Amino acid sequence: VAPTSDGQFVSYVTSGVCVPDPDEPEFWVLTPNDRVVVRNLATGEEVAVLTDTPPADYSAPSAVVGANPRPGGGFLVLLGDGRLFEVDPTGPSVIQEHPLVVSDVPGNPVSATADALITVDFGDEGSSDVYAIDLASGAATLLASSGAFMAVGVSGDGQIAVSSFEPVTVAPGASVTVIELPDDPFVFDLDW
Repeated sequence: VAPTSDGQFVSYVTSGVCVPDPDEPEFWVLTPNDRVVVRNLATGEEVAVLTDTPPADYSAPSAVVGANPRPGGGFLVLLGDGRLFEVDPTGPSVIQEHPLVVSDVPGNPVSATADALITVDFGDEGSSDVYAIDLASGAATLLASSGAFMAVGVSGDGQIAVSSFEPVTVAPGASVTVIELPDDPFVFDLDW
């Protein structure tokens, strides 16, 4: 769930899709995310914006990976194929009919700042990289890397903090605070 900076709206990603699991169709179903729901906290009114093609599985190009409020209004919605759209909930009801911001975003969205989407990309061997995706140019800038899972938090004013039980390398010039905790505890999420 992602609230807007003014606290008037909240968005969440959910699914209206229910397909049989190809590995266990008698027992399980898959519910890949196919929509972003924006709720007005004052009125309780909800608006859903759906992907154009219902995803058949969690890794489908049309699956909704995440949504973050964009400072100044609207939401940034990331799809499974890496495309990032700027969605105005008062606009079209299909995500792909909104403006395309970036065509290939690395990783999963964590939060949006005034001019960037912060993402974390988890590697196959357990490593992780944090990127800032410039919303004007679409360029991805590596901010920090770790050989293990890295928790990432972004404050309301755009400050970025990371923590990992392995050493974290911050890119030169990147404004990232590394939080080191004693006794190497595993940190799953940084929320501030």
